[in-house]
Amino acid sequence: MRKAFTLIELLVVITVVAILAAILFPVFARARENGRRVVCISNLRQLGCAFGAYLEDWNGRYPYAINPWDFGDPPRHPQINEVMTDYVYDNRLWICPSDIGETFTGGAMGYLRRTPPLHSDNGASYMYQGIHSSNPSLYYGMTRMTISMVKRPSMARLLRELRPWHGAYIRASDAYTSPALYNILYCDGHIAQRTLQQFTRDQSAAFSP
Repeated sequence: MRKAFTLIELLVVITVVAILAAILFPVFARARENGRRVVCISNLRQLGCAFGAYLEDWNGRYPYAINPWDFGDPPRHPQINEVMTDYVYDNRLWICPSDIGETFTGGAMGYLRRTPPLHSDNGASYMYQGIHSSNPSLYYGMTRMTISMVKRPSMARLLRELRPWHGAYIRASDAYTSPALYNILYCDGHIAQRTLQQFTRDQSAAFSP
């Protein structure tokens, strides 16, 4: 009676296990990323509800808050997560579970270096369209605006991911021309995935006559 496997049988078993692992690991990785994407979208949806409550309390006026910009610079205040403290019950809603820091190491709009998770700088993985430029031709911010001033709320972005952590980005590519998709919360409450060029055009169209 044989009590052990032969070397050939062991090699066959190891080969089969290796093939199965090569097939299944990418599937599991995609499943985990899909789960993180769902959490990110859920975060934005709940934050959208919090903004709705804020607008009701403040006569339809959007929060006064800073648009976070250069990572590593001293955070400016007030940050949107600070302003919304009374409306967001869990600070984890401000953090995308896929926030790995900078995704673009090339082009004029990237930080040109790898960074820690971006929420470690200001407490949020999402950018509020607040104060950034005093010149409206450069930037349309929501601060000091009322609901009635947003002509096309389905095209005016309220929050977006700081980087497209769920998209098929290439690290050395230019942020502006990248086809990678950001999760975007728009003023009408809907969430969409858009490239940087697409949501920049959306924002301009949202306030055009």
